[in-house]
Amino acid sequence: MKDRTDFGVSLRVMRAKNNETLGGMAKKLGVSSAFLSSIETGSKPVPPKVLSALADRYALDKAKVDDLRALAAESMAEFHLVPKKEDRALVAIFSNKLSEMTPGEKEKLKAFLLGGGSKE
Repeated sequence: MKDRTDFGVSLRVMRAKNNETLGGMAKKLGVSSAFLSSIETGSKPVPPKVLSALADRYALDKAKVDDLRALAAESMAEFHLVPKKEDRALVAIFSNKLSEMTPGEKEKLKAFLLGGGSKE
């Protein structure tokens, strides 16, 4: 059995507080038990509909939903990009350099990419 992600641990805590099983929570969320288990272990990404259903079915406040959204993003072990052929070299360079950047440099890059930063 794979380890639970932090998102999965949060779901398990919610289940324990509500005295329900994986199957019971899955039914409330409109997904199968197998799919919910895959989400918990990071084998499958957390679909937005699952986050919405969690918020609705468990009456979660905005702060809790935001926390779960962040944990869901962190739970993805990997993701795949399919860049255009002409962009592949740039994507590879970016991927290698990203791990070398400081948090401040990453924030500046993020601001630039989102259109709010300077081009310096």
